[in-house]
Amino acid sequence: MKFITILASEIAHLDSDVIRGGGTDDTAVLQQTLDLAKNGDVGVHLIMDGAALIRGLKVYSNTTIECLSAACGFYLADHSDCPVIQNGNLRKEGQAIVDHNITLLGGTYNQNCANQVHSIHYDDDRGFFPGWNIPGSAPSSDGVVNHQWVGVRRLTLRDVVIRDQRTYAMTLCNWEHVVIENIEIELPGRVHGQNQDGIHVFGPGRFLTIRNASGCTSDDFIALAPDERDGISTITDVVIDGVHLDDADQAIRMLCHKDGVLDRVTIRNISGTYRSFGFFINPFHPTGLSENAGYRNILIDGVDLRSNGVDYTYTPPFLFRVGGQVDNLTLKNITHYCPHDARPVVDVGLRYYMDNVPSPDGSITHVRNLTVDGLTVIRKEGSAAGDLIRLQDCKVEHLAVKNVTVLDDHKRGSLIALEQGATVKALRLSSVYADGLEQTVKTHGGSVEHLMEE
Repeated sequence: MKFITILASEIAHLDSDVIRGGGTDDTAVLQQTLDLAKNGDVGVHLIMDGAALIRGLKVYSNTTIECLSAACGFYLADHSDCPVIQNGNLRKEGQAIVDHNITLLGGTYNQNCANQVHSIHYDDDRGFFPGWNIPGSAPSSDGVVNHQWVGVRRLTLRDVVIRDQRTYAMTLCNWEHVVIENIEIELPGRVHGQNQDGIHVFGPGRFLTIRNASGCTSDDFIALAPDERDGISTITDVVIDGVHLDDADQAIRMLCHKDGVLDRVTIRNISGTYRSFGFFINPFHPTGLSENAGYRNILIDGVDLRSNGVDYTYTPPFLFRVGGQVDNLTLKNITHYCPHDARPVVDVGLRYYMDNVPSPDGSITHVRNLTVDGLTVIRKEGSAAGDLIRLQDCKVEHLAVKNVTVLDDHKRGSLIALEQGATVKALRLSSVYADGLEQTVKTHGGSVEHLMEE
């Protein structure tokens, strides 16, 4: 295979600005260069040594786009109403992946969100999104996302700034072997309730690594949603290490919608500030999550998130919410510092993401093993207080809570509250220092079959 390297300033005007835009439309000449890789017999290395005004670019296999600094990159022209960048051969679930070996290094990808539409609607199913769940909307839509990667293998993004996304900063669907490192999501054009998520990952997919992602979103910062689109896809083998939130609405959502599975997921070192909700590990709507679907093995280790307020009120705020079918969930080294409201640290029970109601078919959350290992709660004067681990409408076979410290000048709330419909077969408590609590375990309609204290 032949590989060619092209310096953008030798073929394009590059008289734009990644923050302010303007300049000459360089789309045609840059796309012509990227199209050299379209047939698969040429690899392209495009070096951006300036900023280009564009109307969206498509990349193909064996392509590298390298920006020499964050001042280099792309600004999407007004009313382009498309991704800043996407792979050229979009392949949805069930379709063979065509595009592979794509790398983006450095630079800023500014979608100019104030001057793009939210989504493009169709009268058939050609669009990527099923109507955005909007009543009365068309059968399908293409959300105007910043990065769209649908059907990719061996995709790498490193040192990239994604700025002013109109909806998602990134869509990833039908993928294998993806690495995302040192990513900043900048959202000065934040608008409430406009799907301005960060990295939104649909299945099927396996082998995803996200390291050192930071910034702000007006919705989920990262979403792992294996079967949100098709009801059957799976995501496995995910490592997320280092997420730093700057007033994001929500931290990380893990969604199993119907028959999909999320398995072998490790999340570490989550810090910063958020607003309404922390981690969703539960179904989106009461659509009948099957017993063979749901969450297999998930580890979350090292969380210090502090809430700045509440933007969404359709369901009560929380740090962790757990629901559906869960095999093994471990939460380690969690810090809950000076909470401004009485949100629980861990809320277990089938309260859906969009509906604070029990399942219409009477099903409840079933957790085989839940471990909370290392929980530090620090309340000072003025901090709100409530029950820290709350269970309702759920069956938990084994709950282990250990290495807990609650510091408070006043005795307030309980460590574990068992509310109506909550049953725990075996509860193990060890190394709990809870001088700042009224009681360790409170039963208020729930029950524990075996309690072991060490």
